[in-house]
Amino acid sequence: MSLAKKIRGTWQMISLYTIAVLAVSGCHREPPSERAAVTLPVYHPELVEQGRVAYQNECEQCHTIRPGSNHKAPQLMRVYGAPAAELKDYQYTDAIQAKAQQGWHWTAQNLDRYIADPHAAIPNTRMESEKITDPAERQAIIAYVSTLR
Repeated sequence: MSLAKKIRGTWQMISLYTIAVLAVSGCHREPPSERAAVTLPVYHPELVEQGRVAYQNECEQCHTIRPGSNHKAPQLMRVYGAPAAELKDYQYTDAIQAKAQQGWHWTAQNLDRYIADPHAAIPNTRMESEKITDPAERQAIIAYVSTLR
């Protein structure tokens, strides 16, 4: 075999190996420690202040708004419009992870359903808060959460 053929064969093997390594490494996406910036407009700006108060009363005991501060529940900074189960520094339930694989995003509609009745929206979720049955209070909380950018 000529030297040129040996070199070409070696380069072909290196190329195939490189492609294989890149393909395998692209299959596992490392979740971020923070969510991407919110691109949706603020949801009902006129309800934000009311929502801040409701958030403090209903949500703040478990959910912080500080990235990296995921103790009882995941922090909610930039959650509005974000995919579910996105943070690498929080251990999500299998139920939330399954929703994430189905493409669940924290839209106003999904947040409303979840806040109204977490276990009806996502069976086997870990969220233990009381249901927030008042639609106006839920809308206000969502308005406030939409400002956490």
